[in-house]
Amino acid sequence: MDGPTQTGAPLRTGPLRLAPVAGAELEWWFGQGHVTGETTRLRFMFALFRAEIGGTEGSVVLTHVLDEVTGKTQAQARVTPGILAIEDRIAAEVAKSCVPNWVPGLMQLALWRHRKDNAALTLRHPALTVDPKGVRFGTDPFAASGGGLLLAHDPMRGLLRLTLPTGAGSGLEAQVPMPDAVMHEDAAGLSAGHAAGFHYQCAPALPLSGRIGHESVTGSLWFDRQWGALEGWMLADAPRGKALLGWDWFALSLGPDWHLMLSRHHDRPTGTTRAASTVLFDRGQPIALPQGHDAVPVRFWRSPATGADYPVQWSVQVPDLGFETFVTPLTDDQEIPLPGGLTVWEGAAGFEGTLDGHMIEGPARLELAGYAAVLSIRDRWRRR
Repeated sequence: MDGPTQTGAPLRTGPLRLAPVAGAELEWWFGQGHVTGETTRLRFMFALFRAEIGGTEGSVVLTHVLDEVTGKTQAQARVTPGILAIEDRIAAEVAKSCVPNWVPGLMQLALWRHRKDNAALTLRHPALTVDPKGVRFGTDPFAASGGGLLLAHDPMRGLLRLTLPTGAGSGLEAQVPMPDAVMHEDAAGLSAGHAAGFHYQCAPALPLSGRIGHESVTGSLWFDRQWGALEGWMLADAPRGKALLGWDWFALSLGPDWHLMLSRHHDRPTGTTRAASTVLFDRGQPIALPQGHDAVPVRFWRSPATGADYPVQWSVQVPDLGFETFVTPLTDDQEIPLPGGLTVWEGAAGFEGTLDGHMIEGPARLELAGYAAVLSIRDRWRRR
């Protein structure tokens, strides 16, 4: 099938920046994709986070693997004590905006309960570990590692090397070619609703090859790199304190040369959309589609671990492409536990629909952030 017909504004591109950025309050290295071999079909995700806020430093390692043959998932979340301290500071600011201030002692009670819940996290969620070592970074060349995950630049061979634990003592050892250029936009360039100064890089289809044990595998890696300020990306001004921001993020592969990235940032207490972007990657060139997209949840899943309600199935329309589809998870339970409102649903999915009148289906990735935050007494009561 020919590629999608579209008109839009080309976005900026530039070299991929792997090294940590001095002065960035929050930054991460994110990858998702698939590998196949003679007996293997895996969908995977990994992310390394680094935060430095108000003199407190912390890091996070996330990995998630879904075996398409067995349907089993394997996940881990490793956070440093500094992340617990940063999340506690965020919770205190968010509580000012959503806990009634006319009830004496209610704010202190809410924060006490929140800290008690965080203290019990590792007992309730075996996938979550507090790891004082955190992510270890190397420079010249770049390398980052933690929890069995390794991401390293091999400049002599022009490669990005990846080691990813896949469960049962096995792991993926893979490599992808370093891209010549990737999308590199200020978040405000993706949507006027974003605050300026948050950088977003994306390379949606890097060819991957490697091994799991003695088995050769091939596949594809979608790689994102982001950095900037916490304010405007995870928090926004509110009449009192700060409002927590969440997001819905979709990655859809329409074919070998065409990929869609859809995102919506929203105010978690009200659900109000603050920023949205719709990007088509056409043979590597990122293009902002002017009519945007419509994404409507059609089914929710309630987490037995956190009580959060996640919109796991969606109806999506992209008018510029004549694209209408349903995005459906491969399995509902793909929540990754983290402290408080940092918990994320990060799932392998697929889509089926029509593109310019032709039937189309393919792999997708869905990321839902902010839904696990407890933002009201009613939320607290329901989840107790």
